[in-house]
Amino acid sequence: MIPTFFFDMDGVLFDTESESGRILQNECGRIFGCDFSENLLSECAGRDYDGCRRLFLEELGENFPFEEVWRYCEKRLKEKALAGDLPLKPGAREILSELKEKAAGCVLVTSTESGPAEFLLEKTGLRPFFRKIIGGESVPKGRGKPAPDIYLKALKITGADPEKTVVIEDSVQGVRAALDAGLSVVMVPDRVRPDAAMRKACAACVGSLSGVLPALKEKGLWS
Repeated sequence: MIPTFFFDMDGVLFDTESESGRILQNECGRIFGCDFSENLLSECAGRDYDGCRRLFLEELGENFPFEEVWRYCEKRLKEKALAGDLPLKPGAREILSELKEKAAGCVLVTSTESGPAEFLLEKTGLRPFFRKIIGGESVPKGRGKPAPDIYLKALKITGADPEKTVVIEDSVQGVRAALDAGLSVVMVPDRVRPDAAMRKACAACVGSLSGVLPALKEKGLWS
């Protein structure tokens, strides 16, 4: 069976979750005079702008300059990408190359808006591997991950068969979104380790992208 693959971006293909955390704690903490807890950064993983904004304001207060901090992080990540300093996750190029050789359809489904996502893929040479980019602006405000809307939207746009679609996710929020959309999920954890219940709910949970296809072969989801 050759399934369709829905890839998350941040924390799956790019080490953006870790880079964003370093920018927040090392740069924004100094510039804006704030401390950002590990728990806050972990809870924000996989969420869109509105989801992150809500969590930041809950922890840091309604007067926290979230818009300024968000735009600063976006600017710094773009600068790192332009300088070639935004690392790919181990095995990213290899798995995408293998899927392309097998004519598997790959779609990027990300909480990041499609413009910045397109920029990152083009800059790193990954754009040709993806048939479509579905960004966070594709769903209404407040309906980003962990709500299933973006994966349901991806199914509608691509016409992919839910029973033959595999999602590659790194965050708890992303996994919940994909599972609630009725999709099979392979989790490649980044900042947060899944609990036993989440591991059981996923088709597989692997340490890196290089383990995704072997795990799917064992489950009979890839040949």
